[in-house]
Amino acid sequence: MASLGGSSGIIENDLYISAYELLGCALVEKNPLEVIKEFLAVNEGLLGENPEQLYYFVESIIDHSIVRGASPESLIAIAPSSYKPFLRKRFIPR
Repeated sequence: MASLGGSSGIIENDLYISAYELLGCALVEKNPLEVIKEFLAVNEGLLGENPEQLYYFVESIIDHSIVRGASPESLIAIAPSSYKPFLRKRFIPR
């Protein structure tokens, strides 16, 4: 988050989406996949409460988990319901 100017830089420059994306990346880098899945499952309701910003956090978690070898389907299955159509379109193109 330092690259975005810290918390004050994020607020001043409306960089919330970028900050959520960085947090999602950091979460995946520092935790095994099972912890990530548990985090998504336990917090599904909370993550769905502010979709204008938290969608990007969840998307980043899934994106970086896929890079580490996770199945997009297994992660999308435990994401907030309202995000699933967009996540499927993003990560499971037809």
